[in-house]
Amino acid sequence: NVHRNAWQQPLIDSNFAAGHPMNHMTLAKGGFIGRSDVPQILIDLYHYPPVLQLFRRVAMLNNYQSLHLSVDAEGSVYGLVGTEGDIGGPHFDQHPFSCVWMLQKPLHDSGAFKFVRFTPLKHESAANGTQFEWDFGLMRRLNAQDERALTEHQKTIRDVQNGDVYCFEGNTTMHETTPIVGDVDRIVFVTAFHEIPNFKHTGNVNDNNKWGKHK
Repeated sequence: NVHRNAWQQPLIDSNFAAGHPMNHMTLAKGGFIGRSDVPQILIDLYHYPPVLQLFRRVAMLNNYQSLHLSVDAEGSVYGLVGTEGDIGGPHFDQHPFSCVWMLQKPLHDSGAFKFVRFTPLKHESAANGTQFEWDFGLMRRLNAQDERALTEHQKTIRDVQNGDVYCFEGNTTMHETTPIVGDVDRIVFVTAFHEIPNFKHTGNVNDNNKWGKHK
């Protein structure tokens, strides 16, 4: 279990007010399985050239310049296992193109994928890399469960079946899963991609996610 903000930071930031989205903590409860522990067939699928070619074509139709595999030793391909009561709190990924492969769907349409797409202004610099200018006003409304904000901006994918895959812009899409209900686990694996080569997770993502060799 981990309490974290939407950027997967587990600690209160004194540079922001208590009610600021940077200090809005939610619970994420579930199991991680790093690349070193996932079945080889999933790694082979990740490296299968036609799969990357397909996803790259989709990404480039949405203004990406290209798409590359992650080189993260554990987080390039990873598994998520949710048992009854587990929940994935709202968060952003570090990788900008995320694909979720449904291996086992839980009962009662639980474990549904909920998301809000943001379109932050992007600032690039040699010193700080890519920095986003977020709509904190909208985030405050979403965190407060403002009905109008949720209706206008939050979407839910309910009809995902075993064997389906869905992709989204992980680093600008705040996403979560609803609590698992029943005795059938939610089992997915996630593949990470980036517009630039040699992407690796950093900081809090590695610290929070006790997966593979990090156990």
